Amino acid sequence: DAGTGAPCWVARRPTVGWLLLCGPRDQIRPNAAWLVPAATTAPSAQTVVDVAVHSAPARRIFANQLAALDAMDPRRQVPGRADAGRVPSVEEFETARRGLLNTKQIADDLSSFHAALTLDDSNYHLRAEAEFAHATGSSSRALVNSSVGRQAPADLLARIPAAATAWFVAGFDAQSLTPLLAPLEADARALRALGPEFVRFQQGVTELGSFRRSGTRAMGFTPAEGGTRYEIMRVTDASGAVQQVRNQALAVPRTPRPSGENPSNYFAVLPAPASLPTGSLHVRLGPDPARLPPNVPEAMRRSLRRSVLLVPQGDVLTLIEAADPVARWTALAAAPKLQATVGERDTAVVHLTPTSLLSFLGVPTDSGAPTSDDPIHGTLTSRRVSDDGAHFDLSVDASIPAINAVRDLYMMIQQQQQQMMEQARRAAQQGGAPGGPGGPGMVRRRGPMMPVPTSPDQLPEPDFQLRGPGQ
Repeated sequence: DAGTGAPCWVARRPTVGWLLLCGPRDQIRPNAAWLVPAATTAPSAQTVVDVAVHSAPARRIFANQLAALDAMDPRRQVPGRADAGRVPSVEEFETARRGLLNTKQIADDLSSFHAALTLDDSNYHLRAEAEFAHATGSSSRALVNSSVGRQAPADLLARIPAAATAWFVAGFDAQSLTPLLAPLEADARALRALGPEFVRFQQGVTELGSFRRSGTRAMGFTPAEGGTRYEIMRVTDASGAVQQVRNQALAVPRTPRPSGENPSNYFAVLPAPASLPTGSLHVRLGPDPARLPPNVPEAMRRSLRRSVLLVPQGDVLTLIEAADPVARWTALAAAPKLQATVGERDTAVVHLTPTSLLSFLGVPTDSGAPTSDDPIHGTLTSRRVSDDGAHFDLSVDASIPAINAVRDLYMMIQQQQQQMMEQARRAAQQGGAPGGPGGPGMVRRRGPMMPVPTSPDQLPEPDFQLRGPGQ
């Protein structure tokens, strides 16, 4: 109905079957010339998914989504409306809006995008390419400026032991990436239970090892002794960065807080042998395993025996997480090193296995989560196409068992997140407030996907309590 502006249907009968297009009239007409040939171009028999994005309708879709989200701004809602439903918090709204705005800005500048997933007898193959003729938005500029001309650091990768069954190397410019990164937020429950000094230390450790501090890095995983993670980063004044974290750790009170919890029970600065380079820091980022109650699963107990060693050397920071990272550092000097090829335009190269992915997520490999030693290999390349534009190519190759393991792992994580949300919902209905450890409103991470705890809100069971010395 042209008078009401209802969607119009365009039908075309090709040699076999019918092609139908449906959508708003003002969008169907200008895009039909692109949609019809795209829909009638048959992919190969091995194609699982073939996606091509036309920028014009994508821009409109994201603009409409942003407008709809802005209408849900809790600061504009009328209190007491019966049809309002659950009103999100300002923090939830800002997080959602920031992510959608980043996506919209990228879509606004996107000139072309095409991706195809194919399957042969034993492997999946993903090939994708995207181009920005001109990056005008802050998000697309961040994507282009952080990647183009930034080669993955082969010299850092060459420090990883050859025994690594999985590795990752990237040369992203962290400062350019800042518009795409969410701000580092304080853990409200840890803040109430353990105080601001503990939270500052927690944030300092997180920031030091994250892409926001240094995107240029190489990572490696070896399965020996329950798994060892090596992370080698290029950081300006690495010694100063580690000293800052040390100062944050030393500033945490060693006495109980008003909540009754002692922050020193949840981390420790461990002795660093004099043989280590000057400024090295050895920390345990969790409760003392010797003081855990008997009901703690053995897999979690083994995870808490792991510690982190930070070794600064000029502008290079080496992070080792292992059961005995000091011994791993000592053995690193004499160990054969990894030999891998990094292309001139390779911004990032990844060679992972589902088993190593568990280690990177902080999940014990014997937790019951899906595992596989089949590799997943991927490469991201970039090149300049104009003063402010770039072309990206992504290729990923993985075996069928590896993809199945990653899919099952993702489903397990989703299931656990739903359980956590259900626990929070039930606690809210019972009137529980999100307090300190043992509080009825506290969400606890359960099951095989539990990472190494770094704050009391991650400890299992409502009756979980650390035992005093000698008890």
